[in-house]
Amino acid sequence: AVSLALGWACWKMYVGQPEANPTRCGALRNLGCALRVNGRTAEALPILETNLALMQRCWPKLKGVIDFAQSDLANCLGDLGRHDEALVIKREIYRKSRAALGDTHEETIILAINLSTSLAHANGSEAITLLRKTLPDTQRGLGDRHDFTFRVVGLFAEVVAQSATSREEVVEADALVEKYIQIVCQVLGRGHPLTQNFLLTSASLRSRLESFPA
Repeated sequence: AVSLALGWACWKMYVGQPEANPTRCGALRNLGCALRVNGRTAEALPILETNLALMQRCWPKLKGVIDFAQSDLANCLGDLGRHDEALVIKREIYRKSRAALGDTHEETIILAINLSTSLAHANGSEAITLLRKTLPDTQRGLGDRHDFTFRVVGLFAEVVAQSATSREEVVEADALVEKYIQIVCQVLGRGHPLTQNFLLTSASLRSRLESFPA
């Protein structure tokens, strides 16, 4: 509620500025994002679409900024259940980031996580394949103790628990989670929500393992 109130206040302050004013554009994006995170996704969508169109028209060379605007729009589409449309955008952003920045860059890793999250709804096997590729890239680029590494491991394990097609996939994910439970405990402590989530995911994997013949 606070973020939404601030978003409206900021937009009202700058709405009278020229369309290409960077501060006005930032206020427009902030309003769209605030609406989305406060559950008013249908209202956020046209604002985020307008923000992207404005970025592409006024600042076509700012590729990174445009990518973020596209990500905002894709996430909003996903929230609305329009996963196919969100996937088209997320695949393109991820492809461009890999080409421009490389697989181990932090921005590419964030985009891989976002794409995998959407794929988990549409194609669990593809999500597993992408996360299996992203994990070593993340480990090389950011190390074993980085938050993004924890996110890749956790997401990989969650998707496997939901969509595994073989016992071997579950065994692989379970071994990975067990390894990272130790690391997360050392970094964040056993009572941290992320540690607890890893423990719950581990239990889900053990349960999933029982669905496959030994």
